[in-house]
Amino acid sequence: MNERIKELAKKAGINLTPAQFSGVLEDEIDEFALEDFAKLLVYECVDVIDETHRSQGLNIFIIDKIKEHFGVEE
Repeated sequence: MNERIKELAKKAGINLTPAQFSGVLEDEIDEFALEDFAKLLVYECVDVIDETHRSQGLNIFIIDKIKEHFGVEE
């Protein structure tokens, strides 16, 4: 798994254990932690778009559409 995704999961309060990725155990993940993780992931993507396309002027439209699509608000 990507290290940045692991960092975001930890920041959201998701305790990552090897068992969660082995398919042997089904650890429960708190719904609110999962929602926080999703928001952090969307914000990370939005930041990449903003940094990459800052000079092109389309970034605001694209960022707003992504946030709207995932139901993420400021």
